[in-house]
Parts: sequence; structure tokens; C-alpha cells
Amino acid sequence: MLFSPQGVAIGSIAIFFAFLNRLYKKNFLAAFSFHHLKKTLTDMVTPSSISVLQLTGRTVIP
Repeated sequence: MLFSPQGVAIGSIAIFFAFLNRLYKKNFLAAFSFHHLKKTLTDMVTPSSISVLQLTGRTVIP
């Protein structure tokens, strides 16, 4: 699982959110990213992982 494309994507998103939390250190962002990351991780084990990644990119980057 760790070396599958989904595993790599999950790791990249987790690192990205950890970087965002460290960069901004604002409570609302930490709460948002934790909730969003949890939702992304649960959605990513479903077949719609590509659309989840697109949605994540659109949500995080204005």
C-alpha cells in the first residue's frame, strides 16, 4: 500500500497539510486541514481518488 500510487498520494497530502499547519499555525486552518485530511484519506480508498485530488487542489490553492 505504501508504495502504490494511492499510498504516495496520501503521503504527499499528509506532508502538504503538515507544512501548511507549520507555515500558518492558525487554529482554524489546523482544524480545517485535519478535517479535510481525514475526509480525503477516507475518500481516497474509494475509486474516486482522482476527483478527490482535484477537489483538494482546488480547495487548498485559491
